[in-house]
Amino acid sequence: MKKKFTTEEFLKVMPLGLVELTETLGHAVYEIDKEILLMAKKDTELLMQRYKDEEIQRDWKPEQPETMFYGLLGEQIFKATLYELKIDYQYAEPMYPHELRRPHDFECSGKTIQVKTIQPTKRYKNLTIKLDEWTGSDITVAIKLIDKKLTKAHIIGFLTKEEVENLPISRYEYPCFYDPCYYCLLTEVTEKHPSYELFKILKG
Repeated sequence: MKKKFTTEEFLKVMPLGLVELTETLGHAVYEIDKEILLMAKKDTELLMQRYKDEEIQRDWKPEQPETMFYGLLGEQIFKATLYELKIDYQYAEPMYPHELRRPHDFECSGKTIQVKTIQPTKRYKNLTIKLDEWTGSDITVAIKLIDKKLTKAHIIGFLTKEEVENLPISRYEYPCFYDPCYYCLLTEVTEKHPSYELFKILKG
């Protein structure tokens, strides 16, 4: 039987999306509801149009709607998890004017946070962070989408700023064929800092 980690603190009433947060498992299991999918899809449509209209040069490109959608979906999952665990946060809302957006996805408990979403196929088994997109966030959270129907995600865990910057760099080879990036296996992320540790820190 799996040991629940600080059940009384985190899960007095089982949240809508976060269905498992255990010390044994390491990662958190999140069931994705239709509303979160719809929000991510709508944000993708609006942001793609803004990029086209304003010719904004950023990590997402208008011709890559799927990549943009997965990234925004991961942010929605993390935002919903913080809300369900009653953890205060500030979110760099993608719909705000580009010049007002902060470089980090979230700020929480005095920490800056970048969320990296990994696509829902087995061949995507690494956390990758492009060097030219690295914001120097205090914490980088990895979220793995589990199935192509987008019904479930795993909040894998996190790395600190120093740990990210000490990762090996791939330059135009596996797993970063197109842009130089930091990388490591997702299993290494969980081993360093599992998700229950993350939420304990953010809970303060």
